[in-house]
Amino acid sequence: EPRIQPGGNLIRTFANAPEAIVAGVELEVRKELAFLSRELRGVTVGGNFSYIYSRVDLTGVSGVQTSTVRPLAGQSPYVVNAFAEYEVPDSGFSIRAQYNVFGARLDQVAALGLQDRYQQPRHLLDITASQRLGKSGFTLRLAGRNLIDSPVLVTQEDPTTKEQKVAARYQTGRIVNLALSYNY
Repeated sequence: EPRIQPGGNLIRTFANAPEAIVAGVELEVRKELAFLSRELRGVTVGGNFSYIYSRVDLTGVSGVQTSTVRPLAGQSPYVVNAFAEYEVPDSGFSIRAQYNVFGARLDQVAALGLQDRYQQPRHLLDITASQRLGKSGFTLRLAGRNLIDSPVLVTQEDPTTKEQKVAARYQTGRIVNLALSYNY
């Protein structure tokens, strides 16, 4: 797990916890909407929701970590994915939109009195469209990832005010690509 150690500059390092508990439940649905109307043939919606419980208990373990009982680093307490898709098999056309958000997760485990850092929920939207080009074996694909470009926000509790302060904020940018593939 990532850890923060104080020094002239904060030092990020990694260390293993002796044990952890991770348990969860996932619910997934997927349904074509043709049952509502013939015009909706080829339209499919779906998604999944995961709830995850994680705990690391370092009580009685020697070390410099600030939090002895905490969530597993990097593990979100929930993840939501949703999609809508339209596909026309005869023409080789399809388009898909995907949405994702995850719950606040421990980003960096702190040590020597510093507070843990948490990455806050972040919303992602991806859209992909593809078209088969006749019977040539070629497919043209246009994909946009991270289209919302919501910022990555990492917070840390201020020990004197107990308020969450922004420790890091950055954006990863949007990605758009166009690809031509050939299947033989």
